[in-house]
Formats: sequence, structure tokens, C-alpha cells
Amino acid sequence: MGSFTSRLTESGTQVPKAGDITIEYHPHSKKATHIFNPEEYKASLADNSEPTKPPDDEPWRPFHTREDFEFAELVHDAALNQPQIEKFIKLIQRCQEAPGSLTFSKYSDLKDSLEAASKLLTPVTI
Repeated sequence: MGSFTSRLTESGTQVPKAGDITIEYHPHSKKATHIFNPEEYKASLADNSEPTKPPDDEPWRPFHTREDFEFAELVHDAALNQPQIEKFIKLIQRCQEAPGSLTFSKYSDLKDSLEAASKLLTPVTI
């Protein structure tokens, strides 16, 4: 964070004063806590001499493709188990082999099909 000084106690821990800005990092980052007075903090924001990193063109890495990432995100959000994921992957692969075999293009298509199928069931009254 530049050449700014931090206030340290004899034991090596920083002591903030009223009005100071404390930046604490997650313990796993192994980064030290930084304490700045407001003027130092403002100067540290203006002293950004490092060039900004260009945006990541492939934010889905380490997945091979964006679609792999989105698939993983979907099955995670849906809380699918391993057998369900295997079945889903096989369905997708079959659809790739026979384009047009999956005719649903939106939720209402699925809903309409389920309603039509439900009319074939024997009505039950309780």
C-alpha cells in the first residue's frame, strides 16, 4: 500500500486511533491488517501506480468452457445428486445427437405437457 506508515505496538500489533480506517483481510489470505488515518487512506487511493488489470476474457476458468461452468452452476443450484447429474448429461448428449428431439423451449411448454399427461391419470378423491 505504498510508503505509508502503520502504527504498531511493541508486540507488533497495530493500534487504531479514533477516525482511523482499518483494512482487515481474511485470515487465510495471510495479509497483514493495515491502519490508515483518513488522509493516508485518501492518498493511497490516489497513489494507484500499478496498471489496472484487464478484464478476464474467460471468467469461467478453470472450467473448459463457459457452458461447462453454467452447467456446473445449474446442477449445484438445483442440488442434483450424482445419478441425476449423470442422467441429465446423457439427456443433453442425446439432444445434441438428434437436434430437435427436445421440443420444450420454455417453462410453459413443459407445464402444458404435464397438464395434458395428468388428464390421462385416474382421478382420485380423498
